[in-house]
Amino acid sequence: MRVIEAISGLAGRWLRTGGLVAVEHDDTTSERTVECFRRSPRFDDITARRDLAGRPRFVTARRTSEGGSAA
Repeated sequence: MRVIEAISGLAGRWLRTGGLVAVEHDDTTSERTVECFRRSPRFDDITARRDLAGRPRFVTARRTSEGGSAA
């Protein structure tokens, strides 16, 4: 989770408004990964997604406007 927290922070700084990030994770940490992105005011449209086998394996999120609210 330390790596995912770092990715969340860096992606929030590096992405432009509307930019997308996708993070693959262990299939037991989907909820924690979603919460990691929800703690940041820089992301919205945070979605847990499943792989082709139906396991929860990655999360996507969209960068909000600079002020932290959706564009």
